[in-house]
Amino acid sequence: MMASGTQAHDPNDVSQPSTPGPQPPTDRELLHRFSQQHDEEAFAVLVERHGPMVLGVCRRVLGCFQAAQDAFQATFLVLVRKAGSIDRPELLANWLHGVAARTARKARVLAARRAHHERQASVDVPQMQQPEEEADWLDLWPRLDEELQRLPERYRAPLILCYLHGMTNKEAAEQLGWPAGSISYRLARGREMLRQRLGARQCAPALFAALMHEEKFAVALPPGLADETVQVAVMFSQKGLLASGISPAVRQLLTEALPSLASRTLAFLLAAAVLGLLAAGAVASGYTPWSGGDSGGSQGGPSLPGTGATAPNAGVSVPLIPAGPESGSCHQ
Repeated sequence: MMASGTQAHDPNDVSQPSTPGPQPPTDRELLHRFSQQHDEEAFAVLVERHGPMVLGVCRRVLGCFQAAQDAFQATFLVLVRKAGSIDRPELLANWLHGVAARTARKARVLAARRAHHERQASVDVPQMQQPEEEADWLDLWPRLDEELQRLPERYRAPLILCYLHGMTNKEAAEQLGWPAGSISYRLARGREMLRQRLGARQCAPALFAALMHEEKFAVALPPGLADETVQVAVMFSQKGLLASGISPAVRQLLTEALPSLASRTLAFLLAAAVLGLLAAGAVASGYTPWSGGDSGGSQGGPSLPGTGATAPNAGVSVPLIPAGPESGSCHQ
């Protein structure tokens, strides 16, 4: 999706104020406020600012709107984990585009794998053949973002800001800290490289022409999606993959995108399960360890060795990954 860019100030337009108003916070400032001060409002601004572009990428790669929303949410939850370690915050749009494209491609692979297993488990059903031109479009939409990611950064960054984010050349130059005159050349060079990379497929010229008209790429955020994503992000920042509100589909994408976090979560669950089984076994057997001469033990239950504390009469409950609502399935 693409957000509409603010038009540059025209000093000859008397309808505009003579003195510039307060400037919106930069991505660098917002990332700092969220990562260092846990500022929920700062994260909400980032979602509103970059969400349309992220959802547009996910929609182009996946087609299915529900699957695109899952990939959208997973992308911003990855940002929750990485907000403090992004080296160049002025390139946040670039960074988010890459994360969204990779996450959506992974979602597409997982969806194709599920569809394959479902077909194998069911009675053979004839597969509908798509017209060649429609198949070309379905193949080219995800290729657009894939080829954008393969461009050198000096060409990719202005293309994303100007054509996917809706910025003017001047705004993009200010965002990137580049001379204003360099943007036009880099856009022209980036467009030509992208045109060549998209190849000679039948739909390639129309797709490239659509990229040059921002409104055709606009994907408005559905009502409530930004607020829901911010709420889940706050819980995710505190509890990781064990946070409530994360759907199974989003959790699976996060497991793929953040393997170290997934490994730590699995280790925690295993340790909790082992402790729970040990505690339950001790209670069931009536085991009472030596407690310094108190043969009766504590009234609350068997003593925990080496702690002087007593275990509860009931077994320790093991925290389980909460099950969120099932996402709508989208067959590829």
